[in-house]
Amino acid sequence: MHPDGFRPELLAASRRKAGFSHDALAVSAGVGPQTVRRVEEGGRPPGGRVVNALATALGTTAEALAPSEPTTLGRIRDRRGPTRRRMAEAVGYGTGTVRAVQAGRCGVRHAERWARGHELSEDRWRAAGEAGRERCREAIRRRSGGQNRPTPDEGTGEQ
Repeated sequence: MHPDGFRPELLAASRRKAGFSHDALAVSAGVGPQTVRRVEEGGRPPGGRVVNALATALGTTAEALAPSEPTTLGRIRDRRGPTRRRMAEAVGYGTGTVRAVQAGRCGVRHAERWARGHELSEDRWRAAGEAGRERCREAIRRRSGGQNRPTPDEGTGEQ
């Protein structure tokens, strides 16, 4: 776990919600009390071991304390290595459709098939798909000069 996205305010809120003092959290996590204070003050981000220890002590996840940027389907496929052709074979569609879905330009009817093809849970696949669609919407907004035009999936409201 890389703590680049570590958010000190999330740690502080989680600590207070759990009813821990700085010292009590430090003991429970196996770190020094000064480490907890320094981390909450927002100095240098903590290492992965510290984030994991704090998260475990608080009964949460490292991702909850250091949320990462939403991952798109295209990024997942790129990291895992299968080609678009192999992905297309796994989901039963053409490579052009795979490219459009992964870029967030269109949705699908059989999310469970696509999730299996990406080797993800259906919930994780849907979240990654939504992240891709949001990136697509943002690109459209930038190209339109920030004007408040409807994006393809928002429609115009006309009938």
